[in-house]
Amino acid sequence: MGMSVIFTHCLLKNMFCLAFLLCAYKIFFLTLHPEIIVYNNDVYNEKSFV
Repeated sequence: MGMSVIFTHCLLKNMFCLAFLLCAYKIFFLTLHPEIIVYNNDVYNEKSFV
């Protein structure tokens, strides 16, 4: 009983950490490379105008 509770707790903690790291990585990537998004938007706008 005790072991399964500990295992479930660790699993939930790891999932939470993974989700947090994923969000942190996205935010970090977006702040680091905003020009990529701008470039993609420019290309998209050019295609829509043509």
